[in-house]
Amino acid sequence: MVIQDELLRISEISIDGLFGLYDHNVKLNLLDRVTIIHGPNGIGKTQILRFVEAFTEGKYFQFNKIPFDKFEIIFNNGKKVGIRKNSNDIKDGFDFEFFLIDENGIDRNQKASIDKKDFEKVLMYIRREMPLSRTAEDMWIDRHTGTKYSSEELFANYYDQVPDSIKKKFATPEWLGPIVKKIETHLIETQRLFNVSSYYDRSNRIAYEREENLFSSTVQEYAKDLKKRINDTLTEYAKVSQSLDQTFPQRLLGGAIDQTNIDDLKNRMEALEQKRSNLKQIGLLGQDVTNPFDITTLDGLNDSQKTPMALYVEDTEKKLNVLDPISERMTVMLEKINKKFRNKELKIDKLDGFTIIDSSGDKLTLDVLSSGEQHELVLIYSLLFKVRPNALVMIDEPELSLHVTWQRAFLNDIMDIAKTASFDVLLATHSPYIVGDRHDLMISLGEED
Repeated sequence: MVIQDELLRISEISIDGLFGLYDHNVKLNLLDRVTIIHGPNGIGKTQILRFVEAFTEGKYFQFNKIPFDKFEIIFNNGKKVGIRKNSNDIKDGFDFEFFLIDENGIDRNQKASIDKKDFEKVLMYIRREMPLSRTAEDMWIDRHTGTKYSSEELFANYYDQVPDSIKKKFATPEWLGPIVKKIETHLIETQRLFNVSSYYDRSNRIAYEREENLFSSTVQEYAKDLKKRINDTLTEYAKVSQSLDQTFPQRLLGGAIDQTNIDDLKNRMEALEQKRSNLKQIGLLGQDVTNPFDITTLDGLNDSQKTPMALYVEDTEKKLNVLDPISERMTVMLEKINKKFRNKELKIDKLDGFTIIDSSGDKLTLDVLSSGEQHELVLIYSLLFKVRPNALVMIDEPELSLHVTWQRAFLNDIMDIAKTASFDVLLATHSPYIVGDRHDLMISLGEED
């Protein structure tokens, strides 16, 4: 596991010779943490996002799907990594090289290639293992889905099924591995309502034929995920509370407690009461029947009472601080979602993760949400709970399934979320409503529409 503060932050992405036509350079806005790319269809916006994911995930075979000359990622520490492609002709086999340029300008590189003979062997292997037929010299068809593939597309789409002996030829060089491990990216593509819950098993072709068995609702999965996060957090909260309570007498009698004035105590107690109220409101702490602490009673404390009270406040702060990471994200999620939902409200539920309540107070199942509502919930949850600090989140066409009103609110929402979770965002969009008045965040690729 990479320590969060060790993640490298991407500052720039460039591609030369994309489709044999375009040179793109995208400098990320590291201050506002959000960058928007736009341009005509076919210019390569989506491909930039996919290349970044392919490189950071080690899916190097993806680089032979699309013609290009060089792909490069630059970090805020000055280092550069990428791939130079030596040939875009699939008939010549795969031929490219990895490179790393350090902060001193020293270039290290290593070739990765599969010759024509190996390539043909892979195609035959895929044909034996998958429901495919060859319809022409460079054309294949999936008999179950009817999808047609060129040999290049076939290799890229079914590469995971090929032998390890071939995959090793695309292995990350030892000197590049430590750098790649310090990069984290998340690509949120146009289809994001479903996750693959099971994958094609060569021993079970029936599962492959029944598409409904391959997918499960992402909304349902995220509800389960939040339930687990809440339970884990409350378990840690209980451990910290128990430890502090058990050692309270010893620490009180030990006398090693900073003295504090009454005004400071009152301010801290007031902040604690407000924090408790917020935690109850979002559903992280249960409601109790006791009345809130009367802050004014602190005015009558004598010197002997200040020490135990100061220790109590200090311990309570430590206990509630355990809940901060999840409570901050839950608060933002509820705020962003509930200002958009109509006649229904998202609620946090310790048993179900989250649930939907209608205007009459009745509980609804999650599948009653519209496509747009599911998109919004999935997107916001992903960003708040699935992304680590300094990661790069890439979102392709966030405007899909969003009403114009939601599109107008999207950028402000995403900037608030990125600030809360401390990650960077790269958006690819056609929508002027997404951009709003933040043209300063935009980078134009190619000619303007």
